[in-house]
Amino acid sequence: MKSRKKRFLRFLAVLLLLFLLLLATVEQNPRLKILISTIRFSGETLNDPSYIAYQVDLMELCRDYLNGDTVLRGEAMLNDVEKVKNTMNMKISGERSFAQKKAACQADLSVLALHMGEFDFYAENKDLYMIVPMLDNLSYAFDTGIDLFWKAPELTSDLTAAWFQENWDNIVTFTKQIQIISNGRTVSDGRWNSPGYQITIPEGCGMFIWEFLGMEAPKHDVVLDLFLTPACQVRRIEMDLTEILKDSSLETAFLTIDSTDCSTAILTVTLPDEEKATVTAVRNGDIISVNSLHLDAVYDTYNGDQYHMTSRATWKSNDTGTDLEIHDLEVLRNEELLASGYFKGNVTKSTITEDVFRDAPVDLYSIDKILWRDLRSDVDGFFESVTNEIVERMKL
Repeated sequence: MKSRKKRFLRFLAVLLLLFLLLLATVEQNPRLKILISTIRFSGETLNDPSYIAYQVDLMELCRDYLNGDTVLRGEAMLNDVEKVKNTMNMKISGERSFAQKKAACQADLSVLALHMGEFDFYAENKDLYMIVPMLDNLSYAFDTGIDLFWKAPELTSDLTAAWFQENWDNIVTFTKQIQIISNGRTVSDGRWNSPGYQITIPEGCGMFIWEFLGMEAPKHDVVLDLFLTPACQVRRIEMDLTEILKDSSLETAFLTIDSTDCSTAILTVTLPDEEKATVTAVRNGDIISVNSLHLDAVYDTYNGDQYHMTSRATWKSNDTGTDLEIHDLEVLRNEELLASGYFKGNVTKSTITEDVFRDAPVDLYSIDKILWRDLRSDVDGFFESVTNEIVERMKL
């Protein structure tokens, strides 16, 4: 009996030693860690309801929405607007044609049963126009410096576990070609420290990735940072998008995919005048009947003001498009509540053959363009004028 017990203990000791040797081998081999993280991502993360793109058809999103024609219909409600004590309703309708590089949107504003007027918005290439007939056709036009119709990658396949299996040989070869060094940083979640690696994809490598994205391979090396947990799960991915958006007014642009379930996406951009904007989207994995995201946007201006918007967005695809709702919308300036609201509507996939600008004023292009800084400085005065006009009309 004692002999059997000793043999069993020796067997456990050997297993433990082999396990420790395996851990040491994995820990000292970043390429092996990346391969294991790929297996875990394709087998676990893609099926996690908290994954940012869970049940999102990425092919359809890029092809039919971002790079296609869409029609927007809906209604918004605004509360807590200074001086206006009642709920304001806005019926919104718009069209966007990627082929024409144009978008047009009209918002009809009502308070109680009173129609107050409308706001007309137009966009073309990098330019935005706003016309407010209720304020004696007050108009603004400015060059955003950003391609408002930037072509999104058109995926050639769904990102599924099957795709990873079909491309396993490509992935193994790819991990041998990339350059991996420690970036000297770690991400801690209170339990584990996840070391970071700087990964450089040499020009001409990973062609199967660019084919999957439906993009031409870049003419330069691609660098990103990857953080892996001790269990070889992806903890964070950081990508510098500045090169992609180099023709825009954005000075830098960074995209971060965060958390072990890849539930969080963070886009951070720096702007002229030392301004910065950060948009964060977090997937709610507890809600599976619809897609649900918590959205948080922060805009730091040159004069020290900070604008903060929070909301919860839910959407569900149907045969022709997507039903969309924006819940619990709040907009603050320096912690002062400027407005709260709600939107319910739908975005329909379409083929727009008419000119999107067919209802635009004939003198649209004659509107003098002003700098963003000048427009931004006039925002307070503009909203003051709108609210004063609404209050005056309600007195009649």
